[in-house]
Amino acid sequence: MERGGGGVSYDQSPQQYAEQAAEAVRALNHVTLGPDAYEWPSDVDRVIADLHLTVMRLEQAFTQAGRWLERAEVAGEVGHDQGHDIYPTIACVVQRLEQAGTASRWLAEDLDAVRQITAHLTGTA
Repeated sequence: MERGGGGVSYDQSPQQYAEQAAEAVRALNHVTLGPDAYEWPSDVDRVIADLHLTVMRLEQAFTQAGRWLERAEVAGEVGHDQGHDIYPTIACVVQRLEQAGTASRWLAEDLDAVRQITAHLTGTA
């Protein structure tokens, strides 16, 4: 079991962590459907804050996935099931991951701007 910062154990595969992140967002979408999803504006602020952190971390995940594919391609450890030339295929994937990283950075900036507003909201009850 590998240990990360703060004594956190990282004992699952990247696929398992990505699946859990997707499931967490699905669950969040489900529990926030109704009008009683949030009790206070500060609850919305906290959710936005946590989503901001999540989005901020995506760029690194995209970069690391692209780097792994590039290393695997250079080592001859990746192919294409339709026989396509792997170099331009990996180059395309890496370029798209870089674009996704840029988009996630923009989204993080927008969420940060939202937090600058929601941090000041209060309940009236």
